[in-house]
Amino acid sequence: MEFEDTIYAIEEEAVLNRHSILPFTQETDRSVLIVDDEDYIRRLFKIHICERYPCATAASVEEALWILEKTPFAVVLTDLLMPERSGIDLLREMKQKFPETVIVIVSGIDKTEAILDVVHLGIYDYLLKPVDLGALDSTIERALKHHTLLKYARLYKQISE
Repeated sequence: MEFEDTIYAIEEEAVLNRHSILPFTQETDRSVLIVDDEDYIRRLFKIHICERYPCATAASVEEALWILEKTPFAVVLTDLLMPERSGIDLLREMKQKFPETVIVIVSGIDKTEAILDVVHLGIYDYLLKPVDLGALDSTIERALKHHTLLKYARLYKQISE
């Protein structure tokens, strides 16, 4: 199958899926996983995000990795500081196991050095708590587009080899 035919098939499927803003190929390509040890934050984000996207929550890195093994997500929003394992631990494992999943850090840490460290590890964006929900929406929308571009790049690479 030629690359153009594959792209056409994906875009045709997106037209049939009225809920898609972009040519997503599956429902999981619009999904968001929220990882935070604070129940209040998880509930707030879930209530807000689930209005527009399928989403789930995890209270720890271990729970997040377990969920990601079972179901793919397009975007993961994670806190940095959590008991036992940190958001950096999650980031490192995800980069190896789920390279197309886009990671956004949402943290109260505003130290430049800490932010640069996670940027160098490959996060998509970094938002400071308390988060403006409009900024969160905008970031998720851009992250979903980035996820789609990563999938197209992988598809193109597979076809061109």
